[in-house]
Amino acid sequence: MMGRMRGWLAILLLGSVYGQTGSEVIARRCLGCHGAAKMSGLDLRDAAGLARGGKRGAAVVAGNAAESLLYRAVRGEGELKMPPGKERLEDNEIEAQQKRIEAGAKEGTGEGGGEK
Repeated sequence: MMGRMRGWLAILLLGSVYGQTGSEVIARRCLGCHGAAKMSGLDLRDAAGLARGGKRGAAVVAGNAAESLLYRAVRGEGELKMPPGKERLEDNEIEAQQKRIEAGAKEGTGEGGGEK
């Protein structure tokens, strides 16, 4: 329990950019496809889903945003660009993802799906 509280505190302190945390950005911008629908086998609702990833492998490399597929996709680097056919994430939303991943990406979105 105490470990989870410390994890949430770290996310609140390190992952908050302009009042948004990385998990809030995921909940708002990604879960329509990568929540219960599990498009491409990817469920971003919990930390286990981030680590497990989808058809392309793990979504994040905890502690290393530059090597994380999720971060590269929202930045538009490489062939995978997220969200496809929609407005790209704002710079502050991308920065929130970077900080979340570098902090360990251990929290879920609180949207269900299992582990949080």
